[in-house]
Amino acid sequence: MRFASRLVQGFGWASRSSVRRRLSRAGTGGSVMLEFAIVGPVFFILLFMVFEIAYNEFSQAVLDSAVQATARAIEVGNAQTATTQSALVTQELCPNALGLLNCNNLFVRVESINQSACPGITADLWDATDGMLPSSGGVIDLGYYGGTGTGGPTACQNASSTSGFCVAGSSTTAPELIILSAVYMEPTFLGGLVQRTLSYNGGLVRAQFSSAAFITEGFAQSYTGTTC
Repeated sequence: MRFASRLVQGFGWASRSSVRRRLSRAGTGGSVMLEFAIVGPVFFILLFMVFEIAYNEFSQAVLDSAVQATARAIEVGNAQTATTQSALVTQELCPNALGLLNCNNLFVRVESINQSACPGITADLWDATDGMLPSSGGVIDLGYYGGTGTGGPTACQNASSTSGFCVAGSSTTAPELIILSAVYMEPTFLGGLVQRTLSYNGGLVRAQFSSAAFITEGFAQSYTGTTC
């Protein structure tokens, strides 16, 4: 009888201990879930912020490199078959980006600057090459870059290059001062949380800008489009 009583008591003690362990594990699991619910969103936001900043810096470096290579092609007369803005993007700017940028989001402007007739040449060059995006009131205007908008030329461009695009240079004319500008509309993952966004065609985008100013070299003229 005493043995049975002890056996029952033993089972009872074991049962109560097991219940305590289960309750303890259940309480711990609940606290872990609560901690994750608090910390998890902050962690993922920080993770996406790091990713977006890294992608922004990477795409800016690729755009700068592509613009420099395209400027060199125009400078020595190797881009004369590109007779439109879209052709310059397809034939020069996009290949120079090595497939690392979405070519549908690249926009370009090429201007010939009148060095003799424009007294504000220094200021105009600064405005066109200091990284200023063609935007106003939070809206980007790509009308002069082959995109959507009503933007116009800079103040010192030659009157003959009124479309925002010309591939200049000839072996029989004086060297011309050219400004090449490009805008890349990159996707945004966190909206304006990390960097400033702009409105374009009803959506929010992050735009990157790169430019180069150069004087053309003398080369045989084969360009058949609008001259500068």
